Amino acid sequence: MLSEYLPVLLQILVAILFATSALVVSVLVGKTGKRTPAKDMPYECGMIPQGERQPRFSVMVGYAYAVKKGALDFKR
Repeated sequence: MLSEYLPVLLQILVAILFATSALVVSVLVGKTGKRTPAKDMPYECGMIPQGERQPRFSVMVGYAYAVKKGALDFKR
């Protein structure tokens, strides 16, 4: 009976090993890169950012507007 499930178990084992090895390799390779202030700056279409950043737009405001618009947009 175990021989019937052996291919499935082997495939699961290979998938787990592949996922684990991919994560380990990414951690090892990621630690070799050096972080500099220039790399940590936001990318603004190749231009150096000037001034303060814009305030974050609340997603709930846009969502509430979309719900209102959708609820009131009906055709007779």
